Amino acid sequence: MVAAGPLGAVGTKKGRTAMATTPTGQRAVWTALILLTATIAAAAAGVIDHLGGAGVPDAILVGGSAFAGTTLLLLGVAHFLSGRG
Repeated sequence: MVAAGPLGAVGTKKGRTAMATTPTGQRAVWTALILLTATIAAAAAGVIDHLGGAGVPDAILVGGSAFAGTTLLLLGVAHFLSGRG
């Protein structure tokens, strides 16, 4: 038996209830994972640049560029893998 609930399909199997994850919920999780990955990449790029002798403002610019590049790349990959791209 499968019924539509407010958050998605709800079905029972051997006395257990399972609720499907909504596309909106999945999108939020993937977006958070992408932003976390981009933040780690940006921090690493900024630290490496600063340890290489660059000043703090330059390291911040490198980190910001790494964040933007990583975010755009991963959002593009996610869009491609979703089948809509």
